[in-house]
Order: sequence, then C-alpha cells, then structure tokens
Amino acid sequence: MMAEPGIVPNALVRQARLRQASPSATGQPMSRQELADSVNTLVAGSGGGARMDAAYIAKLERGEHRWPNQRYREALRAVLHAASDADLGFATPRRP
Repeated sequence: MMAEPGIVPNALVRQARLRQASPSATGQPMSRQELADSVNTLVAGSGGGARMDAAYIAKLERGEHRWPNQRYREALRAVLHAASDADLGFATPRRP
C-alpha cells in the first residue's frame, strides 16, 4: 500500500515493535495487536481508559497518526523500551 501524499511512514515505531518478542508466538516478533494489548494494560493500570487496537498501531506505523496522547506515548515507550518519543518517531504537530 502506498502512503498518501504528505504522509511519511513511521519506520522507527515499526522497527521497535518488530524487535520485541511476541508474548504468545515463540520466535516471532510482537504483533500489532499484542502491542496494543500491552499498551492498554499499562494505561488501564495507571487509571486511564485505553482502547488501542491493531488498526491504531497500523496508523502509527503508516504515519497517519504522528502524536499519540501522552498516556499512549508513555506506555508505548515502556513496552518498546524507548527512551524518548523521538526514538519512536513521534513528533508534535506544528501549530500555527
């Protein structure tokens, strides 16, 4: 699938996911849904509601979403062992 004009795929978040081992499939990388489930668990444990799913992870990887909310970013950094948002290719949107 080709990216829409102006949308740049986020290779960093995808690569970070693929470096993580799947919790359910030995020898396989973490799936999008497994990442979403792990993030949801962390967000829910910190008192927030989470509804992330594999489709949302796909949008992050395709660059359709560039700046998840703060709780999601924190949980994604924790699950993917990233030190910063930039390590996952997240960039704050420009404001006029």
